[in-house]
Amino acid sequence: MRSLQWPGAFTLYSGSRTLSIYVGNGHKYEGSTGYFPLFPPKIMNDPTEFVEQPEPTPLTMEAPKPVVEAEKPAEENAEEAPAE
Repeated sequence: MRSLQWPGAFTLYSGSRTLSIYVGNGHKYEGSTGYFPLFPPKIMNDPTEFVEQPEPTPLTMEAPKPVVEAEKPAEENAEEAPAE
């Protein structure tokens, strides 16, 4: 016997013995023309490779310069001034 609701479901019998088997994709029969999945998106190109550089060490790095109060931008000084 073949199931009309679950395509791929079969029941076999011989005398008093029965065997049920299902080989399908888990979708009920809906009466439509079929299941047509969309094509997967196109594969993107590989990203550009980064140029390998030696790992910086404390001996080759420049020390950060401390920020002096006089070197701050004018905008930051304007925010700190009291409003009159």
